[in-house]
Amino acid sequence: MTHSDLEPAIVEGALDKVDRRSCRRFPATELLARVKIKSGIFSQHWEDIRTADYNKKGLAFITNQQFSEGQEITLQITLMMEMGNIQVNDVKAIVKNCTPATDTPEPGAYHVGTLFNYAANRHMKSLDTQSQLGRIEGILDRSLNLKLKLSQQ
Repeated sequence: MTHSDLEPAIVEGALDKVDRRSCRRFPATELLARVKIKSGIFSQHWEDIRTADYNKKGLAFITNQQFSEGQEITLQITLMMEMGNIQVNDVKAIVKNCTPATDTPEPGAYHVGTLFNYAANRHMKSLDTQSQLGRIEGILDRSLNLKLKLSQQ
């Protein structure tokens, strides 16, 4: 699978916005994700987030939590499939942008764009983690291509 740096994102409404992505991203309808929220010095909890799009370099999502640009966050990503799920835990990512979400009915929601931080720790540097995140992209790509093919028939 090859990616063009100039290829537009495949997201509803993406043509209306400036696209800063370096790679094509895929709709993440079958993708579940959670972000770890620190609520004090020693306390934290996981919050479900609504995924917008995905590729092996990063994830975009909608949440009611505001993040700062450059902030490192921890994600849990699960691709739901009939034959079994792919789950990747403790995914370190850096927030690249956090803007008010204008295309959602949820008041106070933010659209957050992240870049996976493959240099963060041993877990993120491991080939297993990198291949799992790449596998998710491959499956989403095949799923999108199949949907497009079926819709043309």
